[in-house]
Amino acid sequence: MNRTITLSAFADEIHKDFIKNRDTNYIFFLGAGCSKSSGIPLAGELALEWYEELKDEEDKYQAFIDEHELDNLKDEDLSNKIKSLYFPLFEILFPDALSRQKEIQRLTEDKYPAIGYYELAQLMKNQAFNTVITTNFDDLIYDALIYSSTKRPRIISHHDLAHYIDRGKTPHIIKLHGDAHLHPSNDSSSTQEIEEPLRTSVVSLLNNTKLIVIGYGGGDESIAQMLQSASRIAQVYWLNASSPEETTLGEWWEGLYFSTFIDEYDFDKIMSVIGNKFKLEKPNFKQFCNTLKFHYDESIDKEIEEDEQVSEETSNLDTLNELVEKLIRLGEYKKAISIAKEAIEKSEKIYGIKHAKTSSTYLNLAGLYQNMDEYDNALKFYEKALIIDEKVHGMEHPTTAITYNNLGTLYERIGRYEKALEFYQKSLNIREKVLGTENLSTATAYANLGMLYTNMNEDKKALEFYEKSLAIDEKLLGIESLAVASTYNNLGMLYMNMKENKKALKFYEKSLAIHEKLRGAEHPDTGRIYSHLGEYYSSNGEYKRALEFYEKSLVIHEKVFGIENLDTATIYNNLGTLYEKLREDKKAQEYYKKSLIVMNKIFPDGNSKIDIIKKNMEGL
Repeated sequence: MNRTITLSAFADEIHKDFIKNRDTNYIFFLGAGCSKSSGIPLAGELALEWYEELKDEEDKYQAFIDEHELDNLKDEDLSNKIKSLYFPLFEILFPDALSRQKEIQRLTEDKYPAIGYYELAQLMKNQAFNTVITTNFDDLIYDALIYSSTKRPRIISHHDLAHYIDRGKTPHIIKLHGDAHLHPSNDSSSTQEIEEPLRTSVVSLLNNTKLIVIGYGGGDESIAQMLQSASRIAQVYWLNASSPEETTLGEWWEGLYFSTFIDEYDFDKIMSVIGNKFKLEKPNFKQFCNTLKFHYDESIDKEIEEDEQVSEETSNLDTLNELVEKLIRLGEYKKAISIAKEAIEKSEKIYGIKHAKTSSTYLNLAGLYQNMDEYDNALKFYEKALIIDEKVHGMEHPTTAITYNNLGTLYERIGRYEKALEFYQKSLNIREKVLGTENLSTATAYANLGMLYTNMNEDKKALEFYEKSLAIDEKLLGIESLAVASTYNNLGMLYMNMKENKKALKFYEKSLAIHEKLRGAEHPDTGRIYSHLGEYYSSNGEYKRALEFYEKSLVIHEKVFGIENLDTATIYNNLGTLYEKLREDKKAQEYYKKSLIVMNKIFPDGNSKIDIIKKNMEGL
């Protein structure tokens, strides 16, 4: 019996059936139309896109036009014809399996589930609805389940996994044509049939179930063959703009004992109507994120606690130094200082005060003091390390070059640029001579000189050194490394100085993407880039965007470094300037005052930064 009902009637019918007959099993069959609102184009849309792309390859394009007799077609007829040539276009543009897979990955990467997938994920908590069969390569239903539910699905994306199909409590996602990341069946030959034993397992699964088909056009011969074999499906609901009568599934559709057509193709609308009928819970993303953060923080605390316990139970100096490095990576500088002091005590006791290992512990503590703006302490331990390094390694050794470099960063930070240049140049001379000009340590030296020349307003020299550094890092580390991200950030600062704001934004955003991926959104290095983006948007007159980034940066800096820190004080000053531009003088005065208090503590003998803040306050 074939019939047609409304979407509302369909939702009522399956809801009543679910309430009355708890042993009824439903299976959702999802086609490409379900993923359109998540940003994944339909086959016809892709064909049009690829057709335009093919025009760039003149010989292939002309051969394609001739083969498919497109010369005399115009406008709508041409467009419709091209839409029907998905596979020929796909295969001529991407002739091998690897290039086809990469194109599928490109189309499905960085896509997020729209509301329909979240509604379905909530429905799949019920065992009666916990199975999805799909021809799609994307991960949208999997992502929706992960982001909004405690349910973890079983993914069947290859025919060899067919024996794991089991209609139980675990949600199932069965990908008939494979996964974007695992040898997808994506050309005309590989989609001719569903491979065994997957075909038999799916047919068996369909027995005595009610099949809900959404967003599927019905043009796949392999699906038609499989469904023809599934003779014991209890009922089929077909939701689309048209029934499958005129498709390859026409014969199967006409032969069904009980089939229902619903004239609706909008997946999000369909699932929203079902969600309202079943009174499904809305995803609690905040709770999900809080749970993730809780377990992440708990694991960090546990690891730190275990490492601290190890450090107390053993005199292994290497363990202490590793713990210091780990705490630095996590941004836990205060804890790191405590452990670094312990490492120095042990090293001095074991090796003495003139040993290379002791020098290393001095450098660790000096770097931490520098990050915490305790410059006198930092200088004290850098100089202690330098005495050892020059004596043990000599004046032209890469280890001595590291200490020269560190002293350069310290002098640069406190504004003594000529002194910084002296130490940076010493470090660079050693590295170029001993390590060569295509070495990561040499690249670091170039980058540091670039930053120094930026601060000295010698933009051409700065750009020269940044470009040298970037060329080495990209060649040796690839474009997604922290070293490359650091140079991108530095180039952003340089182009801001040069008033080339568009270039600055490009490099800031490239740097931020890498830092957020590798460091996380709450790391102090990421916080510094937020601050730089605040400066960019402020100078560009986009004050609300500037405020957003300054506030994100301030939260991180206050948490990691505390309020008595140079970077934190700089953000206070920037916020003062921003609020002054917004004509909120009271808030501007408040932040200028905060900045001035911190700066006076850091620079008791005065500093040009203090003079600038005072001038800003006088101008209000």
